[in-house]
Formats: sequence, structure tokens, C-alpha cells
Amino acid sequence: MNFLLKERHLPGLRDIFIFRAQKVSFGEPDQSSPVDYTYWKEKGWISPEAKYYVNVPVNPVYNAIDWMAEKMLKRKIRTELAETRK
Repeated sequence: MNFLLKERHLPGLRDIFIFRAQKVSFGEPDQSSPVDYTYWKEKGWISPEAKYYVNVPVNPVYNAIDWMAEKMLKRKIRTELAETRK
């Protein structure tokens, strides 16, 4: 029966980067479909405290690196959206 109780692996830098990129993409109601936004919001993944899809320890260095990447990506997307709306 132990084979059914798999341990969750800790997310790596790439895993956290993908989560953060999706968080930026789905976290803005005017950038994503309403269904995606609602789903992510209901899961709590849009929250600033959300570090990953599930509650596992996240390497603080990975978290800091990807937090900065998230902020840069969010700024870039908002800038591009503002330019297309002119």
C-alpha cells in the first residue's frame, strides 16, 4: 500500500517559474479568459502569498528569483497592453 502514498517532490526553479508565469497570465481579468481567472482565483493561486500550486516548501532563493521574474513579466505585459490600447 505504500506505493500509493507518493511523496510530493519539492518544486525546482523551473517549476516555480512556470507557476509564476501562469500566475501573471491568468491573474489579470482583462488578460485571460474569465474562466481561467475565476479558476485561479478560487484556488487561491492569484494571492500574493501563493508560492506554488500545492502547499510544499519552496526554496527561498528560487522564490526570490521567480518573484523578480514575475514582477518584470507583469510590467512588460501591462506596458504592451497599454500600447495596444492607444
